[in-house]
Amino acid sequence: MMPELCDAGLNAIEAYHSDHGAEDTELYLELARRYGLMVTGGSDFHGTPKPEVQLGTGCAGNLHLPDDLLEKVERR
Repeated sequence: MMPELCDAGLNAIEAYHSDHGAEDTELYLELARRYGLMVTGGSDFHGTPKPEVQLGTGCAGNLHLPDDLLEKVERR
Protein backbone atom coordinates (compact mmCIF):
# COMPACT_ATOMS: atom_id res chain seq x y z
CA MET A 1 0.00 0.00 0.00
CA MET A 2 2.91 2.40 0.64
CA PRO A 3 3.83 2.88 -3.05
CA GLU A 4 0.24 3.84 -3.81
CA LEU A 5 0.10 6.27 -0.89
CA CYS A 6 3.36 7.89 -1.97
CA ASP A 7 2.13 8.14 -5.55
CA ALA A 8 -0.99 9.86 -4.19
CA GLY A 9 1.14 12.50 -2.44
CA LEU A 10 2.15 11.04 0.93
CA ASN A 11 5.34 12.84 1.95
CA ALA A 12 5.64 12.23 5.71
CA ILE A 13 4.95 9.65 8.37
CA GLU A 14 4.34 10.16 12.09
CA ALA A 15 7.00 7.81 13.44
CA TYR A 16 7.05 9.33 16.92
CA HIS A 17 3.71 9.22 18.72
CA SER A 18 2.66 8.82 22.33
CA ASP A 19 0.83 5.57 21.46
CA HIS A 20 3.78 4.00 19.62
CA GLY A 21 6.02 1.47 21.27
CA ALA A 22 9.69 1.13 20.28
CA GLU A 23 8.89 -1.50 17.64
CA ASP A 24 6.21 0.73 16.08
CA THR A 25 8.61 3.65 15.92
CA GLU A 26 11.31 1.53 14.28
CA LEU A 27 8.82 0.24 11.71
CA TYR A 28 7.72 3.76 10.77
CA LEU A 29 11.31 5.01 10.65
CA GLU A 30 12.19 2.17 8.28
CA LEU A 31 9.19 3.00 6.07
CA ALA A 32 10.32 6.64 6.02
CA ARG A 33 13.83 5.60 4.94
CA ARG A 34 12.56 3.18 2.32
CA TYR A 35 10.14 5.64 0.72
CA GLY A 36 12.01 8.91 1.28
CA LEU A 37 9.37 10.34 3.63
CA MET A 38 9.78 13.10 6.17
CA VAL A 39 9.49 11.93 9.77
CA THR A 40 7.14 13.73 12.14
CA GLY A 41 5.99 13.21 15.70
CA GLY A 42 3.13 14.22 17.91
CA SER A 43 1.81 13.84 21.41
CA ASP A 44 -1.84 13.38 20.35
CA PHE A 45 -2.72 16.36 22.56
CA HIS A 46 -6.29 17.51 21.97
CA GLY A 47 -6.88 19.60 25.09
CA THR A 48 -9.84 18.98 27.35
CA PRO A 49 -11.14 15.85 25.56
CA LYS A 50 -7.88 14.02 26.39
CA PRO A 51 -6.75 15.34 29.79
CA GLU A 52 -4.32 12.44 30.26
CA VAL A 53 -2.26 13.55 27.26
CA GLN A 54 0.16 16.40 27.89
CA LEU A 55 1.17 18.79 25.13
CA GLY A 56 4.49 17.72 23.64
CA THR A 57 5.09 14.78 25.97
CA GLY A 58 2.14 12.42 25.53
CA CYS A 59 0.76 10.20 28.27
CA ALA A 60 2.99 10.08 31.33
CA GLY A 61 5.82 11.79 29.44
CA ASN A 62 6.36 8.82 27.11
CA LEU A 63 6.95 10.83 23.93
CA HIS A 64 10.56 11.58 23.09
CA LEU A 65 11.37 13.37 19.83
CA PRO A 66 14.90 13.66 18.46
CA ASP A 67 16.32 17.16 18.88
CA ASP A 68 16.96 17.51 15.14
CA LEU A 69 13.49 16.44 13.97
CA LEU A 70 12.16 19.96 13.40
CA GLU A 71 15.32 21.00 11.54
CA LYS A 72 14.95 18.06 9.17
CA VAL A 73 11.30 18.89 8.46
CA GLU A 74 12.12 22.58 7.89
CA ARG A 75 14.88 21.66 5.42
CA ARG A 76 12.43 19.64 3.32
